[in-house]
Amino acid sequence: MLREQLLTEIKKINSMLSKIKKDLEQIQDLEGTLWIDSSHGTPEYYLHKEEYKPSKKRRYISKKNIDFVQKLAQKNYLDNAVSVLEEQYRLLKDFYGRYDENALLNMTANLLPERKKLIDPLVLPDEEYVDMWVGIPYEGKPFEEGLSMILTNRGERVRSKSEKIIADKLLNEDIPYRYECPIRLGHTILYPDFTALNKRTRKEFYLEHLGMMDDPNYCNETISRIELYEKHGLFPGESLLLTFETKNRPLDSRVLDIIVRKYLL
Repeated sequence: MLREQLLTEIKKINSMLSKIKKDLEQIQDLEGTLWIDSSHGTPEYYLHKEEYKPSKKRRYISKKNIDFVQKLAQKNYLDNAVSVLEEQYRLLKDFYGRYDENALLNMTANLLPERKKLIDPLVLPDEEYVDMWVGIPYEGKPFEEGLSMILTNRGERVRSKSEKIIADKLLNEDIPYRYECPIRLGHTILYPDFTALNKRTRKEFYLEHLGMMDDPNYCNETISRIELYEKHGLFPGESLLLTFETKNRPLDSRVLDIIVRKYLL
């Protein structure tokens, strides 16, 4: 996870550097450094150049040339920014090359079997972690009488055809999930449609399918539900994933594919 974050930051800095250097090309004819003094509370601007005579290293810039002052200030700022970002880039690249996020896991894996049996490891291998996560027992939300019997490919009962589509998609992509596993948010217990695990990052996501968005009462209840998530730090697009449906607009499997690829694989 950290290596991905480092790589993202490295790419971000590299992109910023490319943009700054292009901007500097537009004002490369500007030479010298802007000095600012104050006279009776009013700023005075000076152009400083090393090649000026020692007795007069700077020259006054009239306030009529404020456009030149601003461009020079921007150039000086960007020059300094390049130095700062290049140093950050170097440090991150060096750390990225040295950092091994699996070091502790590898250390544990290299222990003799007899020693492994005697310890409680700090980090579990992916397969063991997934098995542990999937194996946590829970009691889902009971089904009311009279509901249609809709079964997923895994053989579990769900409440709608769209939920079956979602469950089967998760199963096909080998994404561990729990159906309607209860969570407590403050004094309220919610049953998210799906609690899914990204095996690569080990992050949990709550996936809610909002299937009757053309029903005003359902919409009001949905707003309250989402607000409850948000009040407890679970935000859409972060830990909370949402799919939508109305009578005239069924679940879009293409959108579901995008969500699964972006967050769960």
